[in-house]
Amino acid sequence: MNQSPEIKDLAEALAKAQGQMEKLKTDEKASVVTQKGNFSYTYASLANVIECSRKALAENQLVIVQSVEGGPETVTVTSRLMHSSGQWLESALTLKATKPDIQGLGSAATYGRRYSLMALLGVAPEDDDGQAACTPPPHHQQQPVKQTKPVQTQKTEKSAPVPPQVRQILAIQMEHQLSNDEVLQIGGLETLRGSTEAQLNEALNRLDFHLKEVKQA
Repeated sequence: MNQSPEIKDLAEALAKAQGQMEKLKTDEKASVVTQKGNFSYTYASLANVIECSRKALAENQLVIVQSVEGGPETVTVTSRLMHSSGQWLESALTLKATKPDIQGLGSAATYGRRYSLMALLGVAPEDDDGQAACTPPPHHQQQPVKQTKPVQTQKTEKSAPVPPQVRQILAIQMEHQLSNDEVLQIGGLETLRGSTEAQLNEALNRLDFHLKEVKQA
């Protein structure tokens, strides 16, 4: 994260704005296909994140500016929070597009803007984004969710040893309650199955960088 030499006025204004922001609620639904079936989950859209914070930011002389750069395979979203005093905070998040086309780039940009904005403002929806997608379906009666189910690894007739990088990724997912989509999106992977050692190492680096950015925000 980058910042101006002084952020005292900005920090005071942001503290007031956070106390005035409306509660962020989930307003969109999505689904994901896993080996256990098709599961749905809810999340807060980018428009909803902006709407819940716009008034409080304006009343405290704060503004958010987000830029999107990159292509055709990666997108970098830079989010800057600025105060009327000229003080500012800035963070950048680079994501790999799910597809090397305008749809894939647009999806990655929207995801990056939403995630970066929530981290920078310190807001989160009521429900964990994508957590329900990792919950196994009930057989007879709905069962309580105890924890996020990690990304499925490849299963073969002969159990192959799980690479240590995969074990680390699954441990990070469980610790930080990340959904399958978030792990793959942030790590720049299409799937854990069949990923090379180099791809897994890169995914670990991306996850580590992303979590540090979120913590600093």
